[in-house]
Amino acid sequence: MTEKLDLHGYTVMDAWRCFDQWINEKQKNPLVKKVVIVTGDGAIKQEFERWCMDMSFVRQVELHRSGGAFVVYFYKKRREF
Repeated sequence: MTEKLDLHGYTVMDAWRCFDQWINEKQKNPLVKKVVIVTGDGAIKQEFERWCMDMSFVRQVELHRSGGAFVVYFYKKRREF
């Protein structure tokens, strides 16, 4: 199961808040192995990988083939927050 969040058009601060809350909820579902985050090509894209660095449940972040989104992969075993 892959969930998708579209942050295109948000300010950086609003995008961070939305992303942080959303991804923390999604990672709790063991059926969700990865998520796609649409950032567009602006400031959010420049910040995005930094946002994921300290999240203990994120295994890998890669640029989506579209170039305006990222795929975030979760570890198989995650802790409950």
